[in-house]
Amino acid sequence: MLLLRTRHLLQLLLLLSAMATTQATATLSSSGHDDDERALVAVKAKIPSHRGVLASWNQSTSYCSWEGVTCSRRHRWRVVALDLSSSQALAGTISPAIGNLTFLRSLNLSSNGLQGEIPPSIGSLRRLQSLGLTQNLLTGGIPSNISRCTCLRVMNICSNKGLQGTIPAVIGNMPSLVF
Repeated sequence: MLLLRTRHLLQLLLLLSAMATTQATATLSSSGHDDDERALVAVKAKIPSHRGVLASWNQSTSYCSWEGVTCSRRHRWRVVALDLSSSQALAGTISPAIGNLTFLRSLNLSSNGLQGEIPPSIGSLRRLQSLGLTQNLLTGGIPSNISRCTCLRVMNICSNKGLQGTIPAVIGNMPSLVF
């Protein structure tokens, strides 16, 4: 009888342990989901004019299916690429929330009508390999903290007549950047 109770107790402990592990995994994956979704919603909020390009960006569908958004297969629900280039439709500014897409490897917002400064929060994108901001209406200087994007290999920001100043020297020391 004691053996039977011990066996039931062990089964109950295993079941509770499995449930706790499942809950912890669900919490971890949903936190990435929430962070990236909030960042994308904030990005859209800074682009009031988009000629329907961002029409799919509504919270009734998974943001991984939104126009221009690519999510990782390896890290579920994490945005690894954002490509809204060549639409000539986006007008607004680049939201500082872009820096919250911490798994982003490729950001291409080229050939639009984006204005304002390049947000320093781009320096938070440590996995970023490609940055395309060419042919916009960006102003100000190039944030020196882009140098914190140590994986950055390609950076194209030409044809922004409002960009001023010099290229920060630290960008020239970036090990992965190809000139």
